[in-house]
Amino acid sequence: MGSGAEFRLLGPFDVLRDGRPVGPAGPKRRGLLAMLVLRANHTVSAENLIGGLWADDPPPSAANLVQTYVSAWRKTLEPGRAARGVGDRLVTVGLGYRLRTEPGELD
Repeated sequence: MGSGAEFRLLGPFDVLRDGRPVGPAGPKRRGLLAMLVLRANHTVSAENLIGGLWADDPPPSAANLVQTYVSAWRKTLEPGRAARGVGDRLVTVGLGYRLRTEPGELD
């Protein structure tokens, strides 16, 4: 992948690329990625992401918001994705998403 990504879960959640903090702001956006990092290399259903972000009171637009948050993270984690037409870092799998990490990218 060669993205220079680092995902920090110990202490405050943070995402670094080439040693610098990156990513969209906002607790829901960052919470979505934190859930994917906790299940790195495994598919997390959109239903589970919605439950994790909004518990028992998701807004009617929750599924669309999850898609929007994933899109924002894809732009951050795979800046060349649009030019390639496809990426391999944050992928849609059925009705869920999988964040692929490499050894050494998680603290």
